[in-house]
Amino acid sequence: MSYQIRIASVFPVPMYDRQSLLGDPPFVPDLAYLWTPFITFHVLGEAGSILLILTYFFSRNVHRHPTLVNFWITWIVYSVSYSVLLYDRRQYTHPDTLCRVQAAMVDGSPSMVVTAGLIAVIQLWRRMHRPSQAIYKLPATTKQKSQIRLVLCIIAPYVVFLAFGIGSALVGRRDSLLTNPSNGLYCSLKEDGFSRYGIPAYCTAVMSCLLGFEVAIAVKYWKIRTTTSRAFTLLKRDVHFSLILRMLLFNVISVMVLSISIIFISDWLVPWLYMMQATLPLFSVCVFGTQQDFLMIWACWRRPTTKPQLRSLHIVTSGANLPPIPSIGVPDTSFAGGFRTRSASLSLSIERVTVSDEEPV
Repeated sequence: MSYQIRIASVFPVPMYDRQSLLGDPPFVPDLAYLWTPFITFHVLGEAGSILLILTYFFSRNVHRHPTLVNFWITWIVYSVSYSVLLYDRRQYTHPDTLCRVQAAMVDGSPSMVVTAGLIAVIQLWRRMHRPSQAIYKLPATTKQKSQIRLVLCIIAPYVVFLAFGIGSALVGRRDSLLTNPSNGLYCSLKEDGFSRYGIPAYCTAVMSCLLGFEVAIAVKYWKIRTTTSRAFTLLKRDVHFSLILRMLLFNVISVMVLSISIIFISDWLVPWLYMMQATLPLFSVCVFGTQQDFLMIWACWRRPTTKPQLRSLHIVTSGANLPPIPSIGVPDTSFAGGFRTRSASLSLSIERVTVSDEEPV
C-alpha cells in the first residue's frame, strides 16, 4: 500500500470512492496508481499510428495494401477508446454519459482490431497463393468484384465495432451502475455474460485463426525461398535481420492479444495484464515503422534527384588500321517505385582477331 501511495504522490492520478460504486465486482483490482503510464502508452501508440498513416498518404515511395492501412487506423480508434477520460477526468468520481460512451468503445475496439488484423493477414496469404494482377489485364467485372470485396474488407472491422459497442450500450442501459471506472483506468461494463466472457471469447477465436494463417504464410514463404535458392544457386540467401525482427514482433503481438483474451476469461486479473493491453498500439508502430521506406523518409535519407544522362561505353580496339567504333549511349532507367538504378560505368575491350593479311574478322 505504501508503494501505491508513493507513486500516487509523484503522479497525480484521478481517484474515486470505490464503495460508492455499487455493482463493483470484488475481483477488479484498483489500478489508479498506473493511470499515468497506462495513458502514456496509449497516447504514444496513437501518435505513432497517425504518423504511419500520414507518411503513407503524403509519400510517393510508401506503398501498402489498403487493408493494412485500415489496420493502422483501428489502432488509433483502440487507443482513443481507452484514453477518452483524459479529456474529462471528473468521470472517475462521477460517471456520466462520457463514461458510458467509453465503456461501449472499450467493448468494441478489441474486437475491431483483431478483425482488421485477420483481414490483413488473409490478404497477404491470398497474395502469396495467386499471381499478381499487375501482369495481366483483368476484365471489368473482375475489377468490380475486387473493388467490392476490398470495400467489404475495410468496413468489416467497423461493423464488428458497432455491433459490440451497441450491444454493450444496450446492456449497460438496463442498469447505469454497471458502467463505472472501477479499475481506476477506464470505464467498462461490469456484466459477466457479455463484457467479461463474450468479447474475450470472440478475440480468442479470431486470434487463433490469425495465428493459423501466420503459420501458413511462414511455411509458404519458406517453400518459395527454398525453391528459388535451388533454381538460382548464385542468389544471395541472407535474410535481413530487420525482417526477422519485425516478424518476431508481430508474432509477439499476436500471442499477447491471444493471452490477454484467455486471461480475461479465466478471471485472473493482474496489473501487468492491463499494461500489456496498453502497449499493443506502440508495439504495432514498432513493427511497421521500422521498415526501410519509412525510416528513409523519417530520417530524410533522400537519394539525390538527377536528370537522366547518357553514359558512353568506350570501345577500345587493338587494330591499328581499323576505323573507330562509335560510342553507344546508355540512358539511366528508373522503375515505377521511384528508385533510380545505380548503373556502373562499363568499359568494353574488344579484341579483333586478324587472319593472315586479310581484313579482320
